[in-house]
Order: sequence, then C-alpha cells, then structure tokens
Amino acid sequence: MAQYVAHMLSIAQKLAYLYSWPDLFSVDNDDLDDATKGVLTLFFGVMFGTQSANAAVGKVAGMMSEQVAKKLPQKALTQGVVYPIVKRVAGYLGVEMTKQTFAKSVSKAIPLVGAAVSGGLTFATFRPMSRRLKTHLSGLELAKPAGQVITGEVVQDEGSSTADGARIPQPGR
Repeated sequence: MAQYVAHMLSIAQKLAYLYSWPDLFSVDNDDLDDATKGVLTLFFGVMFGTQSANAAVGKVAGMMSEQVAKKLPQKALTQGVVYPIVKRVAGYLGVEMTKQTFAKSVSKAIPLVGAAVSGGLTFATFRPMSRRLKTHLSGLELAKPAGQVITGEVVQDEGSSTADGARIPQPGR
C-alpha cells in the first residue's frame, strides 16, 4: 500500500510539472508545508474520483489474500481435478508426488499468484486514476500557454556563412 501511494505521489508530481504547476517539493527542505499537502490531497482526490469504491476494492483484495492464506491448509487440495493430473505428470518425470509435496508446491505458488493479482489490480486502478488527473490538469488555464510570439533578430558572424561545411542530405541516398 505504501508503494502504491508513493507511485501516486510520483505521478502526481510529474503530471503537475508537465502541466505548468510550480515545483511541489523544495530541494532545501524535507518537510511538506501545508500548501503542498493541500495540493497533493486535491490531486489524490482527483485521481480517486470515487474514493469509496477504490477503498472497497482494496479492502476486498486484502480480505481475499488473508482468506486464501488461512484456508489453504484447511482445504483438501488433493481432492479435485488438479492433483490427479499433477500426480500422473510427476510419475512420468520420475518424481514421487505425495500429498505433502503437492501442498508444499501449491503453498509456494501462492505468493506468485498473489503478486500477479496485485500487479493486475494496481495497473487496473492506477492507470485510470493517472488519466483522470492528467485530463483534469490539462484542462486548467495554467496548462495553456499565453500564446505570445517573441520576435527577434538572428545575428551571424560576417566571417562564417551558414553553408560552410554544411551538406543537406538528399532523400533516398
């Protein structure tokens, strides 16, 4: 969860920079001032859209991961379709598959499955949140340039010309 919030903070800072917001963090001071906290809170609010729905998804995912860890030892993994197939394949490979070996293998696979599910949930929630903030920031007046054209004069040394040693490549060669 802390890593998720850190990434949200990072994307909020990057999007704010891209859309002409002043630097949120000062280089010389490690503490956040109240104004920065307020701006970041607003950015997070925009990213969440409906905060209660995202909180509910996080709670459900947390409860699901806890339930899997608790019920795995209680549930009979050897009953069902998977164990007989695994036992046959292990027999062909010359590995003795017992119920304890199978349970150990499945328990080692749970963190990998959990990582994939967690990564999928993070991607599925983080991407829309980032796009929501991007859309909001790009629509603000601060992000729109003033449209001023600065006219100037190009000064060139009299001793050198622009064609000195410059060759323009021809297309197709």
